[in-house]
Amino acid sequence: MQIDWRLFTGLSLVIFGFSAPVLADHIVLQSDADKYSIGQLLQDPLSLLLDDGQRLVLLSDHGDVIDIEGPFTGVPSSSNPDEFDLKKALTSLIDNPDQLHASLGSTRFVGPRISAPQPRPPWKLDAFETGSQCIIEGSQIQFWRADAKQELLLVIQRPGSVGTGEISWPAGESESDWPDSIPVANDELYVVRRPGWMENAMIRLAILPEAIADNVESSVAWLAVNGCRTQAQILLEALP
Repeated sequence: MQIDWRLFTGLSLVIFGFSAPVLADHIVLQSDADKYSIGQLLQDPLSLLLDDGQRLVLLSDHGDVIDIEGPFTGVPSSSNPDEFDLKKALTSLIDNPDQLHASLGSTRFVGPRISAPQPRPPWKLDAFETGSQCIIEGSQIQFWRADAKQELLLVIQRPGSVGTGEISWPAGESESDWPDSIPVANDELYVVRRPGWMENAMIRLAILPEAIADNVESSVAWLAVNGCRTQAQILLEALP
């Protein structure tokens, strides 16, 4: 399947890195400065301005954690900040109300929800959930459902495009492949509905660069800033 996507800024493999000048995009994890907010994406060329007493903690797309204290002007070097709780910072990032991508509206489900017999796999799409959902670049894209007792057929389409695809589960199956008839595009909306039902779910798809997925902390941050809060929370709970 060919994937048409515009690369989102990602995070990479190592959380604490080198001491050389940073040449990467950054996500704000902690800020005492009004100019910078948690979850904000700072793009290269990076030039910071902090007043005396202000502190800024960033996570680069190379995985470096950078702790800067004011007064400071210019390009920072990466560092290993003392007494910085990365898990707590990632939790704040997920819970931050000022996400870069707003909600797509009230959640509307394709059918009745039943308690999941097993946890949702973090990289599977939930066909019943409206909002942003993330996949890994180059991976097999699959939908997941909580209740696998009966067979189920859903229809997916991309608004403004011709054609539909089918998402089908035989009885007893929890996963179903993304239909080949529907192109996969980054930052695009897809509507999933059940034939004959009024309810639907609207999914905004975001594609995570493959190299980032090898590191849980980097993946959590990337998912959070792209609005994939449920998936970010699932991965965060796996951290020690």
